[in-house]
Amino acid sequence: MQEVLEAILAATWKTPHDEGYKGQIANAVDMVVLSDLMVLSANDHASDEVRAIGRLELQELKRWVFAPLPTIKDQAHIAFASWQIEQFEKDPKQISVTPPAEPPDGPPIGTDDDGDGWE
Repeated sequence: MQEVLEAILAATWKTPHDEGYKGQIANAVDMVVLSDLMVLSANDHASDEVRAIGRLELQELKRWVFAPLPTIKDQAHIAFASWQIEQFEKDPKQISVTPPAEPPDGPPIGTDDDGDGWE
C-alpha cells in the first residue's frame, strides 16, 4: 500500500507541472489525490494499518508542500493544499474538500461518429 501511495504522489504532486491548461489539469489531479488521501486516512472502515500508511503519506506530503521548493510555479495551489492539510489535522472528520467534477456524458473528446478519430 505504501509503495502505491508513494508512486501516486511522485506521479502527481512531486512531478513538475506545465504552465497553462495542462498545468491546471495537473493541479486538479493533485487536489483529487490529496482529497482521496485524507478520506482514506480518516476512513473508519479501513484497517488501522491502511489508515496509518495514509497518515504517514499525508505527513510526507505536508513536509514536501511546506518545503521551500523553487520548482513550484503555482503558489496558490500549494497554499490551498497546505490549508486543507492543516484543517484535516485539526479535525479529520470535518474534511472540507470540493468533490471532483463528473465527466460529461458522451463519447471521449477526440472521437467522432465515423471512427476516423483525429483525422
